[in-house]
Amino acid sequence: MTTIKERNISNLDSKCFMKSTCAPWFDIKNMENNSQITQLYNAICQQHKHEKKWILMINPEDETLETLANVNNIDASKILRVNIKENKLNLKSIKNTLIKGNCSAVIMSDTHLKSDELSQLSFSAKKGKTHCILVNNANTLH
Repeated sequence: MTTIKERNISNLDSKCFMKSTCAPWFDIKNMENNSQITQLYNAICQQHKHEKKWILMINPEDETLETLANVNNIDASKILRVNIKENKLNLKSIKNTLIKGNCSAVIMSDTHLKSDELSQLSFSAKKGKTHCILVNNANTLH
């Protein structure tokens, strides 16, 4: 019996004990093109399709949403789209949305945030158990 326990313990990945690895509530994705963004959106929608919550997309790419709307097996009525000018981003509202947990995921595209703002979003996402993904598109970065 001791050998079984030892084997199970030795098979544990130490990275799993890091909070961001086991439950990645906050992630930053750097994408090269709209096709990759569409695939990411599709994967997130598929991941959360059985939850009865919204998927909030802030400043999504038009082309990617149009492509996503034509994909079978995605309930587009659960997707909320919000367009915000970068200088009008209300961090407090986004943090509240993450904390309340009414959304399965909040996806923010091409928002330029400071490290302390990223930390606040990460904390809020974990607290509300809401996935928060920041998408940086190489095509729109200057």
